[in-house]
Amino acid sequence: MASRGPVEAQPWTGLAAFAEQLKQGALIRIMKAGMRKGMYEWRDKYIPLRFSHAAHSIYGFSNRSTPYAKRRIKNQKGVFKGSLPDYVYTGKFRDQLLVRKPKTKEAEVGAATVRFTIYGGAMNLLGQDKMRGYIAEVVSRQRITETVKQHTRRGRVVRSHQRTGFRKTWKTTMSPRTYRDEWELTRTERISAQNMVNNATRDILFSKTYWDPRTKRFKAKHLREELLA
Repeated sequence: MASRGPVEAQPWTGLAAFAEQLKQGALIRIMKAGMRKGMYEWRDKYIPLRFSHAAHSIYGFSNRSTPYAKRRIKNQKGVFKGSLPDYVYTGKFRDQLLVRKPKTKEAEVGAATVRFTIYGGAMNLLGQDKMRGYIAEVVSRQRITETVKQHTRRGRVVRSHQRTGFRKTWKTTMSPRTYRDEWELTRTERISAQNMVNNATRDILFSKTYWDPRTKRFKAKHLREELLA
């Protein structure tokens, strides 16, 4: 699985042991339901985190430029991005991700997988190498003396003279990672997705819908025909 690809997960390998007991249709239903439930939990936990102020330190996002912070938000006169979280500008893409549905599919006989991508919309523009923030900024203040040429001001001639002032300069060190590199899924997120899918699938498998706690067996209507003979 590519590091920049979507998060994918499938139920734990031990689930295959139940394939010999459960009807094919029941097993697929359980797997898909568990994957959807697990990925909804993953989405609701990690997507808000990525768009929060805390994400700057958790994910190591680079600093944004001052001009970017001062950009006006479209259709809102005088409203700037300002101190909003790193990847929040209007919040439109964040809101789209928060309602995005994970996609499940039957990969092969007796197997299924789920897929959820954090790309799309505005984030599809983050692949260019030039789109990156900075990781350090050095600001210096230097005293300078400059010559003011003779000129006319309010009808009076002002002679040439020396003027002393200060000039502020700054230097930034660009991040070695592009915005797309920063945004890619972390190892922790992928592991968490797998664990949440596993836990959700187990919960459904041993729920009262399929499992009889008195007999410690799956209910007869979900068992393969040959086991009922």
